[in-house]
Amino acid sequence: MADADFKDFFSRQAANEAAAAQHQRRVAEQELWRQTTWAGWLTTKILSLTELPFFQSLAAALEDQKQGKSSAALLMTNFARLAVIFAVILSFYVFGKILQKLIGEDIEIHDEVIITHEVPRSQYEKEQKSKDSTPSKEQPVKRRSAREKKND
Repeated sequence: MADADFKDFFSRQAANEAAAAQHQRRVAEQELWRQTTWAGWLTTKILSLTELPFFQSLAAALEDQKQGKSSAALLMTNFARLAVIFAVILSFYVFGKILQKLIGEDIEIHDEVIITHEVPRSQYEKEQKSKDSTPSKEQPVKRRSAREKKND
């Protein structure tokens, strides 16, 4: 009976030590991430805000006695949801404005439309002959002043 209690003791102990070592590696990697990236710096700053006495007393005051059924808890939950939605919309708006400043205010698209129609060769030659055979009798354009136009 005593053997059954200690049957897998050493294998469980080795597995627990391996899990503890893996946990320590993850903690070290997370600390390295916090120290070397902007996102880690921002996370550290936000978490440091939670240690301020004001926020701790606020959290203690809002700690719910009715398991989320009180009006204050519902109000705070809805306010938090709206704040997150507003922050996401605002971030998209700011990102769009920055992108618009980089690209430019107006984007113009110019399309060139070419209309072609087929003319039979005989008709084209006929038009060319008529242009060549008729002398151009262009008369000079006479410009009239405003007084002359008024008198007419």
